[in-house]
Amino acid sequence: KVLKMKIAHTFWNHPKKSLVGSVIAGYVGKWMYTKYTDYEFRLEKCRYVHSSGKERINQLQIPKRITLILNPAAKHGKAMKLFEKNASPLLQLSGCEVNVIRLEYEGHAKALMAELENGSTDMIVAAGGDGTVNEVVTGLLRRADHANWSKVPIGIIPLGNTNSICQRLSFSNSFNSQAKWILSSTCNVLSSNIRWVDALEVKSELGKSAYVLTDMAWGSYRDTFVKESKYWYFGPIKTFMTHFFSLFKTDIRTPRLFQLAYNPPKPIPKDIEKKTEEAKLMAVNSLISKLLIIEVEEPLAEEKYDAPIEEYGSIEFMASVNNHDPHDKREKAGARIVIESSDFNWLNFLREGPKRIVAGKPIPVKPETVIDCSEFQLVPLSSNESWFGMDNEKFEAFSCHATVIPNCL
Repeated sequence: KVLKMKIAHTFWNHPKKSLVGSVIAGYVGKWMYTKYTDYEFRLEKCRYVHSSGKERINQLQIPKRITLILNPAAKHGKAMKLFEKNASPLLQLSGCEVNVIRLEYEGHAKALMAELENGSTDMIVAAGGDGTVNEVVTGLLRRADHANWSKVPIGIIPLGNTNSICQRLSFSNSFNSQAKWILSSTCNVLSSNIRWVDALEVKSELGKSAYVLTDMAWGSYRDTFVKESKYWYFGPIKTFMTHFFSLFKTDIRTPRLFQLAYNPPKPIPKDIEKKTEEAKLMAVNSLISKLLIIEVEEPLAEEKYDAPIEEYGSIEFMASVNNHDPHDKREKAGARIVIESSDFNWLNFLREGPKRIVAGKPIPVKPETVIDCSEFQLVPLSSNESWFGMDNEKFEAFSCHATVIPNCL
């Protein structure tokens, strides 16, 4: 009772110091609790993988060979520590033969995929952020013999900042820490769950291709989103403050002008459906979850479009793929283009902008035109420097032809 009175007396006489101390104690307590639950979760997953790894295999069967592409520069250089503490123990206990390759420069993953020998691995795992996954997929799809890699699965371990590809197409993040997400994703890489997705091939006028698995965004909201990390010191209100400071930038308030032509969604070819079903049957007993099985056929570029080319103005242009329910059987495949209003509204930008990212997926604030298409041609009209965001990776805006490749991943 005396101790309680002393504590109350201290709070009464030193209210400011007591308030600051309480806040610090709360943050420290939360941090310690998160670390403790991470440890318990890690121990649980290690026991589970260890019991699975001790299962006997046929004497003629060899352990699965995993080629893991690790980007140590992801998450501002913290990826290596996250990997060694969470994913690495599970992979070592799995009984698989794991070959870890560290990336040393931008584009290294593409070069590695181009140099991989046929039959050298049973599985490819991209351990990093969205850029790492995108480079691995792009490197494989650009190979002349990419058809030979059609049955090699690709898993994702989320070590980056946004990890939107993993969030939307692989294993969603429903945890209060990234460590738990990494542990669960690694366990899923060693299981047998399958998700099939489309890809959007974006080809420049020079003929070079990039591949999009989630969104291709261009506009004010995209430019604001990429600046959010600069305002980290605002903590829980950093998203709001990023939008607030962006209001004073002229390029954010200026609509993007462009020309657009497109073709409606096309039926999924029967041969693709058949190959997809065959690959699914072959993957039932494989050690991969939420994987991308790559089988791509070169799309034929068409110069004619059913919808004539038109001029638009918009605060935000976004083309997204894989908007369908993965459990639904589709007859047609396509991308969804959302063109927002060209009128910049300060109140909507500040009120709705910070809330537009839900579970890693951007939700349009004020859509003016929605188009479902199988391919489209986009021609930016402004001479000012601007940037596309493809799977959250930065590309200078350029005239392009984009084609949806159904059920290829």
